[in-house]
Amino acid sequence: MNIIKKFRNGINNSLLNSFSRREKREVLIFFVVLMMIFAVSLIIRLFDDHTPPTLDSETTDKLAALDKRFIELREGDTLSRLDRYIVQRYDTLQLFDFDPNTVTTEELLKLGFTEKQAGNLSRYRENGGHFREPDDLRKLYGMRTMQYKILKPYISIAGATAASGNKKSDNKKRENKDFHDSKTADTPSKTAAKEYFDFDPNTITDEEMQRLGFSEKQTQSFINWRMKGKKFYVAKDFASAYCVDEKRYKELEPYIKIDLQKIFGSNKMLDLNTSTDADLRSLGLTTDEAMKIIDFRNRVGYYFSNWQIEDALPNKKRANELKANFYVCASVEIQKININTAPLDRLETNPYFTPDQATKIVNLRENQKFTSMEDMKNTGLFSDKILKRLANYLVF
Repeated sequence: MNIIKKFRNGINNSLLNSFSRREKREVLIFFVVLMMIFAVSLIIRLFDDHTPPTLDSETTDKLAALDKRFIELREGDTLSRLDRYIVQRYDTLQLFDFDPNTVTTEELLKLGFTEKQAGNLSRYRENGGHFREPDDLRKLYGMRTMQYKILKPYISIAGATAASGNKKSDNKKRENKDFHDSKTADTPSKTAAKEYFDFDPNTITDEEMQRLGFSEKQTQSFINWRMKGKKFYVAKDFASAYCVDEKRYKELEPYIKIDLQKIFGSNKMLDLNTSTDADLRSLGLTTDEAMKIIDFRNRVGYYFSNWQIEDALPNKKRANELKANFYVCASVEIQKININTAPLDRLETNPYFTPDQATKIVNLRENQKFTSMEDMKNTGLFSDKILKRLANYLVF
């Protein structure tokens, strides 16, 4: 009784002394309820065995997938605004295999290149640049890292080896904005047996291509190439097709029969690289014109385009009139010049070098080695027009 009395006296003498009797009762009830909650919580913990719930494998896999997707989304959030734009834009494009050494400007635009990027690539090739492995495309001015990552699986460089990083698992598909490999290898045609028969590469059909042993993909690639304007004037032109290697060309060469009449109609046309003086005069050219065309061909090391007749004849108007009467085929290999080793007189022979330019190049290479057309441009000796022509004749 003395203890209770002391406790009551203590309460009365405390800060609660200013409270009314009713308020004191409410405070007491509050503390009692708080102690009861604490006691119940303690009892629950004592009787809980802490055993986690058991999940079946399907639920576990779903949770793991959700966790992975969450991580991917978080990584996506870290992309820059430009990279997110690139990913979203490429999600709307239908990509395809391409060779940066031969791809056209139209195809580049379909592959998501901007007009400026496509122009940079074209100028690089015109100045003698060549892509030897997929990673070379990464160095193209204006190429974004994210854009290159998306395009890399589709880069197919003719002649590149697996060691150069040009391993392909063929076509790629994209699902849910992710890219996944899904293409089978380019297997030979499934026809029962390979057949041999005479054919004209200018008119051969899909079915005939596959009868010759070409796969569906090779056939489609060839037909698309031809639809873009490719013409075959002599048998060797067929060897320049991407799907025709040296072994296959030798195998099919006896069966290639080209009808030039179907290409030219009633108009007589001549190959600039094989026409004789008599051939040229048969088209109405003067002896002087024929001599200039043949002399230019000998000095330059064969024509690479029929418009070069404008470089061979001083009368540009006359050259433009004659241009439509000529074509250039792949039957003759252009004679290249090694810019680092060719003697002075060899450089002077090429009509795209002046004697002064040839001399200065020989002097410059004593202290430096030319490795690309960019090096030639940096000399300041040549106009862009001449550099585009020289790119077809120089090797480094």
